[in-house]
Amino acid sequence: MRIKIGDPSSWAYVPNSISGVNNTNYTIYSVPTEIELIRTGDFMEAGLIPAKVLATGYSPTNEDFIAFNVNMLAPLTITILQPTCSAITPNMNINLGTVNIADFNAQGRTTPKDFTINLNCTGVAGTTGVHVTLTDANNPANLTTQLNLSPDSGAQGIAFEVHNKFGIVSFGPDLSGTGNPGQWLDGAAGVGSYSIPLSVNYVRLPGPIKGGTANSGVTYTLNYD
Repeated sequence: MRIKIGDPSSWAYVPNSISGVNNTNYTIYSVPTEIELIRTGDFMEAGLIPAKVLATGYSPTNEDFIAFNVNMLAPLTITILQPTCSAITPNMNINLGTVNIADFNAQGRTTPKDFTINLNCTGVAGTTGVHVTLTDANNPANLTTQLNLSPDSGAQGIAFEVHNKFGIVSFGPDLSGTGNPGQWLDGAAGVGSYSIPLSVNYVRLPGPIKGGTANSGVTYTLNYD
């Protein structure tokens, strides 16, 4: 924090000198004062500033004479209003197009299709960590890296894989809070837009493969800290 003190026409920050006290009569003198809280880094933490003397004014002719104190009469509670985010497009359909056997590489995967979850984050200052969980819509208990086809699909012998910017995604439960299975910390979002880059591809499963429609679905859960 810093303290601004003095006549409004000539504000100055402590330490500084002010004039106006009658050194002969020591008349009562009102000293306008402002306290400013200054952010010194990207990471801020809420807390309590206890009541205390913030500054003391001394007589220029007698350093033992205290002319005034700047006091906090009560503790000051600091609350940090971190950004909060909402999805711009909550529902998306990703079309992988038509593929054939020749489109699977030696590892049994097709070329990934990129997509993003775009967020709009509003707030006052600072950043908030964006934690992401993808949940298998057809089997919420799925904790693997493979997303099976939905029951209405005609194809067989294939599944889906989803990748984030760190690698292949493990699916997890739709839970609040952080530290959940399959969850990853994607990054820190400030006020404005934030994008979560993802991609999806087909992967072959052991056994025979059959052509047909291939559908599935995921839900995503975002938690912030």
